[in-house]
Parts: sequence; structure tokens; C-alpha cells
Amino acid sequence: METKHLLIVDDSKMVRKIIAISLKDEKQFTLHEAGSGLEALDKLMEIEAPVDLIFTDINMPNMDGLELIRRCQEDEKYQGIPIIVITTEDGAKDRQRALELGAVGFVSKPLDRASIVDITLSTLKKYARRDS
Repeated sequence: METKHLLIVDDSKMVRKIIAISLKDEKQFTLHEAGSGLEALDKLMEIEAPVDLIFTDINMPNMDGLELIRRCQEDEKYQGIPIIVITTEDGAKDRQRALELGAVGFVSKPLDRASIVDITLSTLKKYARRDS
């Protein structure tokens, strides 16, 4: 199986680490991290291989996750990347807005390994890049 590139975007190093540790046994993943939406856009340009999936928090400094989703959807190079939003239990309004902007799924805090692995594998299967 070819390597899949995942970008984890959250201003909390701990959240990024939880996702990375949850996926470490999945050998087919190369993980990239960013601390804000702005940093994520820079990472997307830096990563030479196509990014197959983005996890993003909503509330971050410099550029929030909703703006990141909007910018990805506006850019032809990134609009096909499925985006999973990291939310809190009470984030219904943010979830709705994220869906309207183009997010494809959610994972709720507190994060657990099984949920992260399940949504990652199912999303990658559902949104497999047609050009790879």
C-alpha cells in the first residue's frame, strides 16, 4: 500500500501528539503537523507529495480551522483533500459551519485512538484520490 500523507493542524501540541500516537501503528501514514491554519497552508506548499487527509481544530490563533477549510476549497490544488474537524462536544454551530465550508467529518474531544483510526481509515477509503 502506498504511503498516505496526513496533515494534523491544531495549536495544541498535545492534541497533535495524541493523533500521531493513535496512528503510529498504521505504517502507511506519513504525518505532518502545523500549529495554525496559516502554518498549515505553508505546510501544504512544502509537502512534495499530495496530502491525502487533513485533521484541523477550529479555534486556533492566526487563522482558524474554518478559514483553513475555506481556503483549501478555494484552491484547486487542495480542494479535493478531505478535511476532518476536531471539535468539542458542544460545537454544533461550528460543526454546521464546517460542513457548509466543505469538511467531511468530525472527531470529538476528548480524543480516543479507536475513533481516530476509524475515521482516518474510513475517510481515506471513501475519498481515495482518483489520480494516484
